[in-house]
Amino acid sequence: MAYLVERVITKSEEAISLLSSLVQEMEKRYELFKKEKVRNISHYRKKNHTIKNIVVIIDEFADLFLYDKSVEDYVCLLAQKSRAAGIFLCICTQRPSVDVVSGLVKANLPSRLVFRLTSTHDYKTVLDGKPPFKLIGKGDSVAQLESKENFMRLQSCLVAPTDSEVDEIIEQLTTSKTNSGKEKYTLPTSNLPPSKKEIVWNFIIQTNDTRLRSILKEVCGDMGELVQIMRELVSEGKLAAPSDKERRYKII
Repeated sequence: MAYLVERVITKSEEAISLLSSLVQEMEKRYELFKKEKVRNISHYRKKNHTIKNIVVIIDEFADLFLYDKSVEDYVCLLAQKSRAAGIFLCICTQRPSVDVVSGLVKANLPSRLVFRLTSTHDYKTVLDGKPPFKLIGKGDSVAQLESKENFMRLQSCLVAPTDSEVDEIIEQLTTSKTNSGKEKYTLPTSNLPPSKKEIVWNFIIQTNDTRLRSILKEVCGDMGELVQIMRELVSEGKLAAPSDKERRYKII
């Protein structure tokens, strides 16, 4: 869809690279504002410049955070500065634990929306308090907005009752006349260095060597970290785990 700046990303390493690109995009926009002597995107547009808003949706922040904790740095940096540059964050998680929804994240994301949770502790983790009413599910939710002192109860909408109807809506958006012919917006290329997992995988496919001793010696000096990386490569279907007959990892 032309509405998408990037395709839907499902790999954690690509998602972190995208966040890095968004930080660069934000800084690039601030350089444009500086040249025009304006403070934000609204004032920039008033000078007859065209620049698009970007909405970033992270569907499961917990998984991304557990993959690489540096994601918190990118999210906080974007949350602090990106709104004035026309970049907006929507971060979602089904696991609102304190190690994921940290105080730093909450301090930079003051507006929050919560659906029914299983415990009072979970409500306090996200909202710093329990709402004075009981949510009943089915889209019933509570909002804590930056500009409001009290909790606000909301009812979210149902996009479509079945997967087939969701597919129809996506198809309509994809083929919409109002969506055709629009110039695709391109983000800056990320200068994020390759992750340790990328380095390990590149070594394996270049040398065809999956021996832990070789990988430790050449690219990864920490056995605990390497074992975790190898497990992830197995779960991603890139490697087959050792067995009784085959004592080494095998490239699939």
